[in-house]
Formats: sequence, structure tokens, C-alpha cells
Amino acid sequence: MRSRQPTDHFRRAWLWFAAGLALVAASWQPVAMAETRLEGIIRQDQVWEEEKSPYRLTGTVTIGKGVTVSLPPTIVVRFDKGSCLEVKGSFSADEALFDGLEEMHNREMLLFLPGSRGRLTSCVIQNLELQLRTDQATITRNAISNPNGSGITVGKNSRPTITGNDFHANSYYAVYREGKDVLRVPNNYWGAADGPSGAGPGNGDAVNPPVDFRPFQKEDISEHLVLSDRHLDHTTLGPGSRFSLTYVIDNLNSYDHAVILGASIFSDPDHHIHSSTHDLKVTVKPGRHRFTRSFTIPARAPEGRYDVLWGVMKTDLTAYYVLKKDPGILHIRPEPAARSAPAGAPGWVPLKSSPY
Repeated sequence: MRSRQPTDHFRRAWLWFAAGLALVAASWQPVAMAETRLEGIIRQDQVWEEEKSPYRLTGTVTIGKGVTVSLPPTIVVRFDKGSCLEVKGSFSADEALFDGLEEMHNREMLLFLPGSRGRLTSCVIQNLELQLRTDQATITRNAISNPNGSGITVGKNSRPTITGNDFHANSYYAVYREGKDVLRVPNNYWGAADGPSGAGPGNGDAVNPPVDFRPFQKEDISEHLVLSDRHLDHTTLGPGSRFSLTYVIDNLNSYDHAVILGASIFSDPDHHIHSSTHDLKVTVKPGRHRFTRSFTIPARAPEGRYDVLWGVMKTDLTAYYVLKKDPGILHIRPEPAARSAPAGAPGWVPLKSSPY
């Protein structure tokens, strides 16, 4: 997603992040966040919620005719193997992540059927195919990457708007136009400064002959850095103990991003706890990467449930790519007192003293 200034909703957390952030390498022992599973037909209007994200699709999920589904920023939509989000009504998303499977030879899909309406703006669409079989779809300022096939397939009788997008690593075509009628898709970046390959003159992702790709951009149009997944290695700990947070980050730009990965825990919105002794800056190269940091709970941290706030920030802390909150996921409680075995108890053997 593009970087943003901190909103009022996160302003206090932002100030705490600026005071101290932490990152170290640790073991990979994930405890995944909860998911909202979807299957079958959606028959009523819906606005998907960040608190219920990520949404995971199984099989074919259909947005019924006359039904409107909207996604506000930061929603994550994951696709099980071979699954499809089929739109017969209306579907719109801003700054969402649509994430298929990385494995080869499978085909996840976001499909807009004839008569449907759609708008995707500043989203990341990866490891799945976007099919547009409607005139009433607008696809702008997105990152589109499908190593398992085409990024976008457009039906032969359809004329959607496709402009201002960044195409990277689409293994078949970036845009494939069915039929012979010309489809204009101006002002996109095709992954190379000299334009698309295939019917184009360059070394970027391919287009087929009916695609009119001119004019095209010669460099990335938008910033596309997303926190696609996150894990804790423990969710119940005592004061003074340590846990690890793992960030799964996708960089869909053609250049590196230098970022700070931040975290804080809090039960009171005005009092955030940091573990600032492990501050570290990382460089995220293009592709998918995992980074793990540790977090030390203060010895006198009060017992209770704590929210965990994750942050991916610019190194000068002037803007952030991601701020995510997992409410009440961490439980801090005192460790039970260790029991000492009484002398002479069954199985107890006193150690012999050493003369040295």
C-alpha cells in the first residue's frame, strides 16, 4: 500500500512508535491471527470490517445480482486453492490485499461477470487472475502480479477502464484481450522502462495484439509495500518474559524499501509499552520476505489482556505503510510459583557435594 500520514485514530500510537521501535531475529513458531471464512452466495449488502480481516474464501463465493459489497482500506482477502470470488452485483475495494496461493499450477480468480460493477483502487492483487467481463469496472493504481498466469483477462465484448497500474512478474500476460477488438489501457507501468513485451516493444510483462498500451509509464507509479501476514509465537506470558512477532511483507515495487518494523502492546490507549533495546532498520527487497523481532515484557507489567499494534514505517518516521491492531490477543499473567520437592520425597535424590 502507499505510505500515509498517521490518522487521528492512530496518532497516540504513532507518537509512541516514534519514541522507540524494536526488531531482532528469532525463531519461526507462528500463532496465526483469526480468520473470517466465506463460502457460498452473499445475498445481502455488506461492508467488510478490518476487525474480521483476513477473510478467507473457499470454493466459489458469489456476490449475488443486485448486492453491493465494499472493502475499506487494509482488508486482506485470501483465496484457498482454486477458489473464486464471482461478482454478479457490485464490488469495490480501496487499499485491499487480494492474495492467492504461491504454489504453481493452481488458479485462483476474482471474476466480474457481464452486467456487474467493480472498482479496485490502490490494491495489491497477487497470485491470482483478475477477469473482467463487464464494461463497468475501473482498475486504477493497483499492483498486479500473477506468477501462475495472466494478471488481467478481459472479455471480448468488454471495455473496462485499466489505467495507472503497476504490473510485475505476470508469467503469461499482464493484460490479455480476448477477441480482436482493440482495448485501450493507457498509462500503466509494465515492469520495464521500455514497455511491455509480447505485442509491445519492451522487456516488461506481455500484452497480446489487441491491447493498445500506449502511452506507458517508464517507472513504478505507486508504492506497494504490504504486511500480508503476521504471527506471534506466544499469546500467554508472564511479566519479564519475551515473545516474538513475525512480519510477512510483500514488496511489489521494482526497488528496495528501507523500513522500521515497530510494535507496542497496550491495555490503556494512553499507555503503550515498548521493548526499545532491539531497535533495528531493515531493507525489504522486491518479493515476499519474513522478518522476526522479539519483544520483552517489563517485569512489572500489570496482569491483563493487551492489544498488539504492528507498524511498518518509513525510516524517518514521517509516514507509515501499515498500522495493524490485534485487540486483546496477548494475555499477561503472573507465572505460577515453582514447587520445591520436599526432602526424602519419592524419586528425589540429593546431589553429592563436590570436593572441588
